[in-house]
Amino acid sequence: MESSSSSSCELNFTFAFNDVHYSDKLLRIEIIPDPVCASSQPKSDHYSDRVRRHRKRKGRRNFIINSARHRKRKLQKVLKGNQPDMDDGKRKRRQNFIINSARHRKRKRQNVLNGNQPDMDDGQRKRRQNFIINSARHRKRKRQKVLNGNKPDDETCVIPSSGDEVANISDSNCSAATVVRVKTLHISSPILAAKSPFFFKLFSNGMSETKQRHKTKQRHISLRIYASEETAFMELLQFMYSNTLNITTAPALLDVLMAAEKFEVSSCMRYLINSPMTPYSASLYLELPRTVDAVLPLIDAAKQYLVGRYKNITMESFQEELMALPLSGIVEILASDDLQVESEDIVYDFALNWVRQKYKCQEERRKVIHTELALLIRYPYMTRQKRKDLIIDFEKEGVFKLLLQKLENHFCILSAGKHFPLNRCCVPRAYKGVMHMSLTREDWVTMFPTGNLFSEAFPFGGRMFVLLASCSEAKHDSSDGFGLAVGMRKGCKGGSIDADFELAVMLRPTKKFATMYTSNFTFSPGNLWGSQHLFNVPWTSFIAEDSPFFIGGSLHLRAELTISRADN
Repeated sequence: MESSSSSSCELNFTFAFNDVHYSDKLLRIEIIPDPVCASSQPKSDHYSDRVRRHRKRKGRRNFIINSARHRKRKLQKVLKGNQPDMDDGKRKRRQNFIINSARHRKRKRQNVLNGNQPDMDDGQRKRRQNFIINSARHRKRKRQKVLNGNKPDDETCVIPSSGDEVANISDSNCSAATVVRVKTLHISSPILAAKSPFFFKLFSNGMSETKQRHKTKQRHISLRIYASEETAFMELLQFMYSNTLNITTAPALLDVLMAAEKFEVSSCMRYLINSPMTPYSASLYLELPRTVDAVLPLIDAAKQYLVGRYKNITMESFQEELMALPLSGIVEILASDDLQVESEDIVYDFALNWVRQKYKCQEERRKVIHTELALLIRYPYMTRQKRKDLIIDFEKEGVFKLLLQKLENHFCILSAGKHFPLNRCCVPRAYKGVMHMSLTREDWVTMFPTGNLFSEAFPFGGRMFVLLASCSEAKHDSSDGFGLAVGMRKGCKGGSIDADFELAVMLRPTKKFATMYTSNFTFSPGNLWGSQHLFNVPWTSFIAEDSPFFIGGSLHLRAELTISRADN
């Protein structure tokens, strides 16, 4: 992902990056080898170690929480007597033991803290008191660190206590690791401190504990990182100056996000979410692992963008973009309930066309159809003829039998005794069709005072629909009747369709369609439904040269139908 524009609320300090004239400190980056567990991994698993460390930290946090809940539940059971495997005497003795033990520990601790131990001198008593207090504080801090995800052996760096110290990795194996190389950068502490609480603490601690005579030393800040973090850390530093990212792969983006989370650069995530989304960037975000909590907002934003942009997968202007999308993007689009298509036949044709263009190898194509695409088609909402064609197509690709085995408990009966699996999610989509009709002034003059004109037939939902424009002269009021109706053509095969429809006309000077009538109707062959008074104006105003309904001598009508129920 490459972005040339920075956030509107952020300033660009690219000119000051690694420039001695605009810097007040010298950052010494010490790069050490990766841990043995990370270096032994295959190169193809670029970020699995980071994901594993994240899961380990999360598992430790859950263990502490669940252990505390388990002890509390066990104690409550004993106190309430909810132990059927014990007799009354044993249960009572267990309750008394727990209560007396808690009281004894509390009294013993109070005696130490209050100094009520005559067999000890003042020194021993003071040391015992300090030991109890410090132990409680240590347990509380340790538990809090784990719950907050700040376990020391999972972190990369520890903030130094003075300006000339190194921010070391606290892990015992890594702190003694040999530095393989060193990078030196001129940095501006106000810029980094404003973007990151980590660097703010780093510079604040160094300056507060460094005496005046160490002014030359406090300019030198050392930081120790792993070799696998070098590229991401340098990219993050450049972002903190320029507010732009130049990343083209999902692993590299994940590395930067993990580094931003570790060094507390929250503006990096805000920048990615607020940046204008493109099909390429959305596809990049979908490749990120969903096991990392830090990237979930980006994945959700990418899903919403793709589903909203490609609601109509039949638009000619989007065909090139759709064919270039990866499998993850196509899966999110086809899984959406908001696709605006005339029928599920279009979804099936698109999916088959995409997979045949994207995967030339039949084995790869068979795997993608079997594991992903075939499970996204909503077969009950396809026409009978298309389901017959589907069997032939899938048998040709060699996946029909595999799908039957995978979803053998869900099937619908087709012709010739064949069966085909139903989709696990058989919710209908927003099957929508748009029909246009343009009439000139001469056409309306021909129809006036009474007459009508049919449009060409439009395929929608496996049926053929028509528009009917009509004209009727007013008898008792001043408004003539200019109507528009939608209907299913006579002799059309298939059952009835319940549909919400909307009739609109293009107006000037905006040249945008304005809704004039909405309704719901059950269409069956030969039935028509619409409005007889679509405009509510007299004939002279309607046909006049300055009429808002005619643009370039023509009146443009539109009908939108959305299927709510269809009988196969």
